[in-house]
Amino acid sequence: MNKRYGKQRKSLLIFFLIIPLIASWATSKYIFNKISNKKTINAVKIEVKDQEKENIEVKGKTKKHIDGFEIYSLQVGSLNDYKEVESVVNNLKSLGIPNYVYKKEDAYKIYTYVSLDESSVRKNLENIKSIYSDAFISKIQVGYIDLEYTKKYEYMNEVCSNLELIIESMKQESKFWNEYKIGKSNYDDYIKIINNKSKIVDSLTKSSEKFRGKYAENFEEKMSKFCEIQKKNVEGINKNLGDGNVKSCQKLFISSLLQYYEFINEIKNI
Repeated sequence: MNKRYGKQRKSLLIFFLIIPLIASWATSKYIFNKISNKKTINAVKIEVKDQEKENIEVKGKTKKHIDGFEIYSLQVGSLNDYKEVESVVNNLKSLGIPNYVYKKEDAYKIYTYVSLDESSVRKNLENIKSIYSDAFISKIQVGYIDLEYTKKYEYMNEVCSNLELIIESMKQESKFWNEYKIGKSNYDDYIKIINNKSKIVDSLTKSSEKFRGKYAENFEEKMSKFCEIQKKNVEGINKNLGDGNVKSCQKLFISSLLQYYEFINEIKNI
């Protein structure tokens, strides 16, 4: 009788005391891991969309918004054979029409009169259609960026400021080329724009060197690549200006616009 009672007490002790303790330890460990992982994963969050938001700070995190914009141009062709592309480009050159070839997926897009101002592009549509009847106004939507980060990544404030300055610089360049087409551009103003852009790119490069943490590595890689290309563009423009070849600078401006567009697309999936 006593032996049976002793066994019952031991069974009850295991069931009501030891098992709950083990379950409690396991549950606590699971919850701790989930919380820790959540804090790490949400340290940096990047979104690229096509609507507007404001910069805000909430629950220890900072949210920064960088505006998107539209790139307008007259598209005169979309070809797969590069020999045909060269033929169109040579014809445009002979007519003194600015042009730029951009490879998108499997086709070569041939653009003329690229600008951030649609009305400026539209003014040339009728003239281009008299040469290429299928020409039309093309619009490339460059999405805006939303960045969300904790205090650990507060150097992103500097990155965001520099990206906003890059966009403003591109808008100034676009305005210059719009005025250049109608003979109203100021050469000295353009030199100031390019010198200022060089400083912005240098500052952005230094900002990207501060990136830390495995969740910022991909962003840092894309940013460094973008800065390197922009730096080469500025060097190319300065060389052309030194040679007195202002027209060649326009292609480098267009290249800068499309490089920014590609940069935005690349960070969408980070």
